[in-house]
Amino acid sequence: MVAIRALLASLIARDSAAPPIVRATSSVVAPVFPADSFLAESSLGFSYHATLSLGADAKVNGGSGNTVQVLLDTGASADWVVWAGCTESVCSGHNVYHPSQQHFRNLSIHESLVYGDGGPANTISIWRVDDTVTFGSVSIPSTPFGAADSLPSSGESLDGNFGMARAYCGGHLCSKYPGFVETMYESGIIKAPALSFYQLAPDDVVPSGVQSSVAIGGVDRNKYIGTMDWFPLTDDSMWIIPNGLRYVTPGNNAPIVDATKKFTHTSLTLDTGDPELLGLPTNDWKTLVNLVGAQGPDSNGNYLFPCDATMTLNFRGTQNRDYTFTLVDPTTAKGNYCSPAANDAGNTKNWIMGSPFFDHYYTVWYFGDRGVHSTIGFGQKNLGASAAQSTPVIGYA
Repeated sequence: MVAIRALLASLIARDSAAPPIVRATSSVVAPVFPADSFLAESSLGFSYHATLSLGADAKVNGGSGNTVQVLLDTGASADWVVWAGCTESVCSGHNVYHPSQQHFRNLSIHESLVYGDGGPANTISIWRVDDTVTFGSVSIPSTPFGAADSLPSSGESLDGNFGMARAYCGGHLCSKYPGFVETMYESGIIKAPALSFYQLAPDDVVPSGVQSSVAIGGVDRNKYIGTMDWFPLTDDSMWIIPNGLRYVTPGNNAPIVDATKKFTHTSLTLDTGDPELLGLPTNDWKTLVNLVGAQGPDSNGNYLFPCDATMTLNFRGTQNRDYTFTLVDPTTAKGNYCSPAANDAGNTKNWIMGSPFFDHYYTVWYFGDRGVHSTIGFGQKNLGASAAQSTPVIGYA
């Protein structure tokens, strides 16, 4: 999976090769960051993996500061981490959560979290608890998450998964358990309800001292160049862009096609937990296959796309930017045709944009005030030496 993930990340085209024919109009409100904004920052591992210190291990509770490594997953709402009380063999080898004496509370709720197709290989069993979460330099004494007492039979590569979907939608609670970013903001611990990722892509070349990082509480002026492009969102818990402009350049010197109205599904879900570049519902996948003039399918149902096929998206953001990327894996070329980097996501309601796309931008996930005026911002990543420092944005980003 790591090799595939790195390969897909290298496919993003940095610049827009073909501007849309019709310009988008934005209705999003760009966030304003208060004068007392500050950034709580932590290192970021491969594919949005971050470290947290929990419960008895948190230094604020007298602990050693030991950490667990979790995926910060914008496509999920549930938070879970391996609990010290898990006796299964698949739990061994993990950094685990130890309840604190000061703030631990068992909510007496036992749940099963089912992923994929379900079954023992895709089910996690958790107890809902309240306890301390430390992220970087900030801690919240008590916030809800899941203590896993049973993992999938195939095991887990990480110590946990902390969902970063929004718990508040348009002013009301739309998820059972708010995540630690929202609870920290509600408690006044951080001054802005923002989660920002500076994730280096496998092909990024940076000076010594510049590394991937994640921050909460604001926007880091040192991590991007120019002005952020803020996108409108639906009022759902997930980070969903309601619509946008979609253009396809089929390749083989064919002209650009305005495909916005040719696709059935208008919404796009942004998901750091998805390792694929772009997934389309089956009927839209078939439309794309036809638009690019794909070869196939072969006996395994696979297609080949023209190697120079690209797609341009415009999310109707505040800067009205176009985002162009290749639709293929160029290392698989067979003549003028290549394996696609996009895929058939099956019976889904929305398009799904995964982490390889985000890797090439500085991204800010702004939760809003209980979901009001929530938005996502993309900025051009700063790959210079100044990215090793942090400076919180005051005002507009």
